[in-house]
Amino acid sequence: RGNQNNGVVCRIDAPAETGNANTKLILPLLIGKDGLSGQLFCMVMRRKHFIKHFGPCDYIFHDSSDKIPHVDIYVILPTKQHPYYRLITCGMGSCSMSLPEDLFGKEFDRIELMFTLPSAWEFNEKNFNINKNYWWPVLLLKDLSEFPFIKNTWFGCSHKIVFTDIFKENPALNSVTLTAPVNYPLSSHYINFPNGKKVRILEVLPVF
Repeated sequence: RGNQNNGVVCRIDAPAETGNANTKLILPLLIGKDGLSGQLFCMVMRRKHFIKHFGPCDYIFHDSSDKIPHVDIYVILPTKQHPYYRLITCGMGSCSMSLPEDLFGKEFDRIELMFTLPSAWEFNEKNFNINKNYWWPVLLLKDLSEFPFIKNTWFGCSHKIVFTDIFKENPALNSVTLTAPVNYPLSSHYINFPNGKKVRILEVLPVF
């Protein structure tokens, strides 16, 4: 099954890809102790979770579009315990994916995606402007974060996403697999919100 999404054509190798479009709902309005509400409060909770479990946030690739969900990409710095960069979506879990009815309550309908890069990967504006090869992981996460909502489908742990056309930003990449975050405790895998909602974090593993 294919989809053209900002230059990425892909197929999801997973059971029961179809679902009910009516399940795509924005997280209900929440009020936090700091007075923040709605999407801003959810964003702050995600950021706190990322810093607590994954490390300090260097900077953010902000989405300037009006797309729903609004997805930014957080860059987590290498740490002594985890000496590599991590890119994490922030906002994908604001909408629920379209789970098949027989999977309601069994699978997570809200997720964020994480991608790991070596510590030698240089994140600075100069490199992004000169060498487009530095951009491909960010573009990949953006495309993946939009795909379930464009195609009325869902992503889950162990899903394999196969590109049925060349990913032009990195032609050697032919697919990715989604898995639980590698080398992190279970407490880091889920973001818990006061209204009882949970957002699962899945790591994107590239296959070349």
